[in-house]
Amino acid sequence: MPDHSIKYTINHFSGFHEKPIVNLVKKLLAKYKKDIRVTSASLQEPFKILAIFSDGSRKEIDFFPFLNSKRDTYLEKYLEPANFINFSIEDGNIVWGEEWDLIFPVEQLYAGNISI
Repeated sequence: MPDHSIKYTINHFSGFHEKPIVNLVKKLLAKYKKDIRVTSASLQEPFKILAIFSDGSRKEIDFFPFLNSKRDTYLEKYLEPANFINFSIEDGNIVWGEEWDLIFPVEQLYAGNISI
């Protein structure tokens, strides 16, 4: 994955007086991460979505552990399959609700792991 070579470069140069290079590499890494977007998504199983990203990678994401931890909150309604399946892709992300009731950082989706 491209991150490994960039992280190696940062670690390699951080011991030298090459701070401009380190800063440039960090900016490029940040830009790379910002450019990752969800391009499509499909329901695989109840509460599991296969997301396809702008770099062509695919991740199956299990949303059940997160949603199950949100019982007795306004997000509990998404434990109903009829509500969960009503997601959309907007601005490169998977969202639920007209006002984005439920949205996650793209980095978490890309990692295939939702933080609780």
